Amino acid sequence: MTTKNGNIMQEREHIFAVIDTAPGSTAVLDIARDAVQRGARATLVMMFTPYDRRSIIALAEAENLTVGEAEAIYLDRAQETYQVAVGGSDTTTIVRYRPSSAKDVLAAAVQARATALAVPSSLASHRRWRSELSKSGMPVVITPSKAA
Repeated sequence: MTTKNGNIMQEREHIFAVIDTAPGSTAVLDIARDAVQRGARATLVMMFTPYDRRSIIALAEAENLTVGEAEAIYLDRAQETYQVAVGGSDTTTIVRYRPSSAKDVLAAAVQARATALAVPSSLASHRRWRSELSKSGMPVVITPSKAA
């Protein structure tokens, strides 16, 4: 990218962090937070899992809500929690429903002009994810599923 006077502009770092929403899975958030602290943008991709579905049903039962109402509340709370954990004013969150294809997530990363991906090993260990990550053409950090 160049400016009108011919100077080369540096593209701002943009981490595309895929989050495994299972409890204790914070390593990807740590990577995203570090990037944001360096001035990067972050896109957090929440992978909606069966664990989340059980939590939503439990919330609906405990609060006497419909499952749809509980899902909206749960997702709002989760997005807020992740955004606060990462920080920064230029952090966005999107939700993908598992089994969302790796191809779909990587297409979103390309469209968002991500400069790097952070993916938990719980996803990267799947054959389709490994294959798509190897074709992504951008740096990929594979994190432990659970922080040590």
